[in-house]
Amino acid sequence: NASSGFNMSQTGSISIDNQQFLTSGILSQFNTKIGQNSGQNSTGTNNTFVGYHSGQNSTGSYNTFIGNDSGINKTNDASICIGASAGQNSNAYGLISIGLSSGQSDVSNASSRNTFVGTRSGQSNTTGGNNAFFGASAGQNNIIGNFNTFIGRGAGSGNSTGSGNTIVGYNSQASNQTDCVVI
Repeated sequence: NASSGFNMSQTGSISIDNQQFLTSGILSQFNTKIGQNSGQNSTGTNNTFVGYHSGQNSTGSYNTFIGNDSGINKTNDASICIGASAGQNSNAYGLISIGLSSGQSDVSNASSRNTFVGTRSGQSNTTGGNNAFFGASAGQNNIIGNFNTFIGRGAGSGNSTGSGNTIVGYNSQASNQTDCVVI
């Protein structure tokens, strides 16, 4: 029985044409990096970076970034960002961002805990917190709205400031209203 394996030391890496592709990082940081320049200049611990430039210049800990440019410049902890540019430039705590450019500008505070699932969902959110957007472009233009639930493609995409809304259905809107239910 022949077996082969791959063993990286505490600071081991694989480079091709001087570009770093796989790094185990410094043992005390417990980061996993897969992809060209993934986790480059990151200072957090216990992170997983997968994809070209994923997690580059990030400072948070206990994050998972999967996808090209996901989590770039991300600060704060406990986030999951999956998809190209997901969670990019975010400093939100506990951000769940799944889909191309979802949660891309989320700079809300440590108690925000937003969930954005779908291409460009929550893309413009800056300080809105405790939102749940599900569907492509759901809540795409929300900027400061809080406690909103938008479900369906384009649901609540016209909202930028409204809070406490529940909007369900394809392209359903209650733009900048408060405490509305639209189905």
